[in-house]
Amino acid sequence: MYVLRLKYRKIGALKFVSHLETLKMVERSFRRAKLPLSFSQGFNPHPKMSFAAPLSVGIASDGEYMDVELDEKIDIDEFIKDHSKYFPKNFILVKGKYVEGKKKLMSLVSMASYAVTFETEKPYTKEEVENEIKKFMSLEDIILERVNKRKKKVVRNIRPSVKDIKVLQYVDKIMLKLDLSTGSVENLNPKTAVEKINEHTDIDVVLDTIRVHRIEMFAEKNGKYVTLMDY
Repeated sequence: MYVLRLKYRKIGALKFVSHLETLKMVERSFRRAKLPLSFSQGFNPHPKMSFAAPLSVGIASDGEYMDVELDEKIDIDEFIKDHSKYFPKNFILVKGKYVEGKKKLMSLVSMASYAVTFETEKPYTKEEVENEIKKFMSLEDIILERVNKRKKKVVRNIRPSVKDIKVLQYVDKIMLKLDLSTGSVENLNPKTAVEKINEHTDIDVVLDTIRVHRIEMFAEKNGKYVTLMDY
């Protein structure tokens, strides 16, 4: 058994395809490519695949990952070169490698980078935006209140989940690069982070204009963040 880790882009109209639909689409594409897939045992066998943190519908990404188990090795470079024959448009394989270990991808993810754009009620200079972001990052507590599925109020300090924020654009629209906790242990939605920026700073965000693009996902290794492909 060999575990093939693939990095891929999910862009364009595919951002409106749900994670479950993406999983089915990938399985069909692998079958068309005649990959030597490993299957689970039991009454309803299925290919052994695992994905990193699923994307919400409406979010595109340049840094998605999956692991797929194979019974035989394949030529990775050749498969990636020819993948457009088997996969839909806007699903683009970037690179791949064989990995060892049985850890599921979801358990490895600890952070993700997002490019988030939004309109504001008034124009800002670069200095004004950067000063407001510094103010936001200097906060010790950023409290998020939510009602869970059991209709109980849950109070959470999300400040530790905001790792870094950089200003990428401030003309016409503001674009921020957000490094946020992501994964099965701790997860912060980038839209929620922008809503809190709107709440705690003088940046007046037009909330229904928020657009999110995932750039990359990371795992923590030896005290540093590395991409899942470098883990």
